[in-house]
Amino acid sequence: MSLRRLLPCFLILTSALLPTPASSQARRPALWFEGARLIIGDKSPTIENSAFLVEGDSITWVGKKGERQPPANATRVDLTGKTVIPALIDGHNHIGLVNEKDGSNTKANYTRENLVDQLQRYAYYGTAAAMSMGLEADQELSYKLRDEVIPNAAKFLTVGKGIAATSMAGPPGEARLGIPYGAATPEEGRQHVRELHARRVHFVKFWVDDREGTVPKLKPEVYRAIIDEAHKNGMETLAHLSRT
Repeated sequence: MSLRRLLPCFLILTSALLPTPASSQARRPALWFEGARLIIGDKSPTIENSAFLVEGDSITWVGKKGERQPPANATRVDLTGKTVIPALIDGHNHIGLVNEKDGSNTKANYTRENLVDQLQRYAYYGTAAAMSMGLEADQELSYKLRDEVIPNAAKFLTVGKGIAATSMAGPPGEARLGIPYGAATPEEGRQHVRELHARRVHFVKFWVDDREGTVPKLKPEVYRAIIDEAHKNGMETLAHLSRT
């Protein structure tokens, strides 16, 4: 199966299944897809010449073409010759700093235009959601995009800014320096977690690394406080531990 035949189907389904405002769902007709080779993803057999029904933001029926008729009000989409798989989720990325069009890597690239461009590229390749892990050069922009539904784009998810011993002690690279929160004491770590919780962040990312002795390492009492405060607020923690 060629990539060219797969991609249009990915895009159709990603656009169809991303959450939409309630008012839009009320107006949107049901979608009836038929003819595709369907890989469900739960180890059940592949369905050749499949049919499935999307109502609102849910797949409500799956089977073989011809097993039932589509609802009278459904929009029919012919996927003959294409393969459908479950949408992908990217659980760890640092989008926004790199401009895919010119190859540059800088904080100045962290704009709405560049982020939307990258999220639409994700959707084109079958990714429905992408989690940005702690390098938000414009944190307010990242929260705004998280709360939006962007047409033809993957859902943007974010942990907000990550936490390191200092703002210069996170991941290496000129574009990334100065972005993380710095936490030299347990109370500073707890305060950053509380700030993230207030912005409805579900995960706390922190870097323990000292990058082979070139930057301060996050102290054990600080990352223990970060973990404790996160758990008190019902949040999960994600630690970067390489080169420690």
